Amino acid sequence: MGFGAAAPGDTACGEAVSDLDDLPAGSSPANCAPAAPVAGAAFSGTGRRCADKRTWADRPDSYKRSENARLRRLRAERPDLNRAKNARWRAENPEKHAAHRAVERAIKRGSLTRKPCERCGAVSGVHAHHDDYGAPLAVRWLCRMHHKERHREIEAVSC
Repeated sequence: MGFGAAAPGDTACGEAVSDLDDLPAGSSPANCAPAAPVAGAAFSGTGRRCADKRTWADRPDSYKRSENARLRRLRAERPDLNRAKNARWRAENPEKHAAHRAVERAIKRGSLTRKPCERCGAVSGVHAHHDDYGAPLAVRWLCRMHHKERHREIEAVSC
């Protein structure tokens, strides 16, 4: 199982737990919490995750590379894995999907060119952000970090 997926009665570190009396050495109910379900996992059991274990950001790069390679192989073997989720999103968001496709076609045609991030000037990994999906080619070019930041700004205003 990959990082974050737990079988029933397992901790994130792989130690079996049948109930609270059987916690791994050095663990207590205070520092173990139910494992969070993993998107796309075959089973989202009731395993426990120890709070003192490393997060994804704390993992070594070699682990991240091997895990990302595993996920790429899984997607290659099972291309239908996200197909239903993506089809549902397209059905629920037709205006957004149409705007995204319009930008893709315009870039391919050459009538729209990628520009550096408006906030930091980064040139690689730049996203097209739509403030108004009714004007599909009116986009702001933002790097991944600033694109996420922009969505947080919008969410804060709408609350």
